Amino acid sequence: MINLADYKMTDASGIGIYVGTYAKYNSGSIFGMWIDLESVSDADEFFEVCRALHSDEDDPEFMMQDYQGFQEELYHESMSADDVERVLEYISLDEDDG
Repeated sequence: MINLADYKMTDASGIGIYVGTYAKYNSGSIFGMWIDLESVSDADEFFEVCRALHSDEDDPEFMMQDYQGFQEELYHESMSADDVERVLEYISLDEDDG
């Protein structure tokens, strides 16, 4: 079972993505959470956290509403598992590698 508190970004200078859903947004809500990307090991875990966060929807369509701590070129409103893996790879680089 996912404990969302373990994945919530609490550091204002952290690396994360704010994840809501299109259904909520289209209903006038921006409910979501900043997910700390340094707390997830891979895209599967990231999307597992997203599903737990939006478990009130049968088939949530995730909307990445904001990002922080990585290059804008890596961010998309509708990110795939491959997109998330690229971000995770980028943030795992040492300063000498990047």
